[in-house]
Amino acid sequence: MTTLGEVDVAGLPATVDTREAAAWLGVHSECLYDAAKAGTAPVVPLRVGRRLRWPTALLLEALGIEGCACHGGVTPRGTDED
Repeated sequence: MTTLGEVDVAGLPATVDTREAAAWLGVHSECLYDAAKAGTAPVVPLRVGRRLRWPTALLLEALGIEGCACHGGVTPRGTDED
């Protein structure tokens, strides 16, 4: 399992499985499945067949980890940084 304090965020995969996402969020994977089903998870997962995949950038954003390329290095529309 990945410890976020020891990892370069640029080297993380685009999505992680539920077990990994739950570990990052500090909850049990069944608890995260239940939250996704109820619509109360901190991040909306992607459904791939019967599996859930969790977008890494959104997880990092939900955890308040700064410096991640949460928007692919592109400033989201509607934000002026001039």
